[in-house]
Amino acid sequence: MAHYQLGLALQEKGNSNQAENEWREAVRLRPTFSQAWQTLGASATRRGDWRALEPIGDQLKRIAPRFAEGYLFHATRALIRRRLGSGSRLESTAADRSQRAIGYVKLGQLRLSQKRWNEAEAFFREGLSEDSNSLEPSKGLVSLHLQRGKRQLRYGLSRRR
Repeated sequence: MAHYQLGLALQEKGNSNQAENEWREAVRLRPTFSQAWQTLGASATRRGDWRALEPIGDQLKRIAPRFAEGYLFHATRALIRRRLGSGSRLESTAADRSQRAIGYVKLGQLRLSQKRWNEAEAFFREGLSEDSNSLEPSKGLVSLHLQRGKRQLRYGLSRRR
């Protein structure tokens, strides 16, 4: 738990690499620590490291089959593989900003289904910042606001009854 918490603190300070090293140490010491595995998966998604998602997803499915994150990470990796092909040259292009947006959208959709509004919004906004031309993060934000029950849009427009 100490390595996990230290990783969170390092992440907050902007030391992503050191944070990930701490989370990896946490799962090495306790391989069934699902929260640390989930954090590693989210970190890999933020970096666009699609290769890391498959083993993380597999481990999460084994140790916490009721949590959706393992399936989400695995599905995201499979989606990238299908979309880009499995050749190493093509696969390396997944680090392209437009491709990283996909992972954020998927995580946002998961959080939306869990009614974890703030986290969903953060993931959709991150997806939009990665690829401002992508329609998917915007659609996610619209869905989020509709599900939250917000009838008034940010631009001062309101729905009349």
